[in-house]
Amino acid sequence: MIYSVDVSAGEVVVGQTFSIEVHADSSLQVSISCFVDNPPPPRFKGCHECNVQVIQSGQRISVTPRKDTWLNTEGGYRIKVTDVDGNTETATVRVLGDTASAGGATMSM
Repeated sequence: MIYSVDVSAGEVVVGQTFSIEVHADSSLQVSISCFVDNPPPPRFKGCHECNVQVIQSGQRISVTPRKDTWLNTEGGYRIKVTDVDGNTETATVRVLGDTASAGGATMSM
């Protein structure tokens, strides 16, 4: 069972690190995938931060959007957490291309 998915920011600017911490009664699979606003810019590809990790409850993952991926592009990351029973929770973190302020977000189950 997934108890909580805590994301340190709902929006970040390029180069600003955010973290994900999940609490559950089992190990978890965390999938991070980037997306861009439609239509995607020409030649846009998945970023270095896109991956799938198996973590333990309470383990923290840090993500820093890189300039080479997000230059002149806005979008974000979709975070999907799956426990061993197949239960899932999702969160989204927007990536802003300018210096707009960033806020926090927390999801609790």
